[in-house]
Amino acid sequence: MNASSDEGQAPSSRFMWFWRGSRQAFGVPGLILFGSMLGFGGLAAQSGLPLDITIAMTAVIWALPSQVVLVGAIAGGLSLLTTAIAVTLSAVRLLPMTVALMPLIGAGKPSRISLLAASHFMAVTPWVAALRLMGNIPVHGRVSWYLGLGATLSATNTIATVLGFWGGSNLPPALSAGLVFLMPVYFLVSLTIAAKVRTDYLALGFGLVATPLATMWFPEADLLIGGVGAGTLAYLAHRTQRKAGAT
Repeated sequence: MNASSDEGQAPSSRFMWFWRGSRQAFGVPGLILFGSMLGFGGLAAQSGLPLDITIAMTAVIWALPSQVVLVGAIAGGLSLLTTAIAVTLSAVRLLPMTVALMPLIGAGKPSRISLLAASHFMAVTPWVAALRLMGNIPVHGRVSWYLGLGATLSATNTIATVLGFWGGSNLPPALSAGLVFLMPVYFLVSLTIAAKVRTDYLALGFGLVATPLATMWFPEADLLIGGVGAGTLAYLAHRTQRKAGAT
């Protein structure tokens, strides 16, 4: 049996890495996400959603853009099919994120159940933290560390959603929207810091231009169009530069 596998790891070691991941959830990114979920709870309350549905959105979906899209669709009276398509499109970005991160998490050959659990906690905040820190974590501890980070973030932000919902009637709508807006600002700053090559910066720059335009013309699929379009343009620019350098 591989000594670095999830099965060959002592329970005390798994708990240690789970605990270290949990502690990481209380850094600045976690606090920003907590504030954003406060805003989401207030937004849901002001939109007339019941508390149990609001809690389920954070605990089960746990992806703020998709949650906001779902609240907007419910408040706007959209059909179930239209709502499902809109939420699915807003969550498409999680697939390439999962594909990029799973080889790092799965390097220690954890169990399939552990990987499935880790995939549930895929969101931008733990994803950015994992890309930044996982290289310094032994392969046998990575899945436990990520599960600790994801589970703690999910739990604390479910609490934030409840607190925001209870205070929703006293929270001005502009403040709720401002708190929710904290998250995309954090995403932009984090991705800029994590960028390492010119292609990363090109993708960010193209996205800043393409996404507002897509919002004006195709609001139902603006994140998908802006993200895929910006990434494709950055990739083509990178390929063109490489070909020019090779000639």
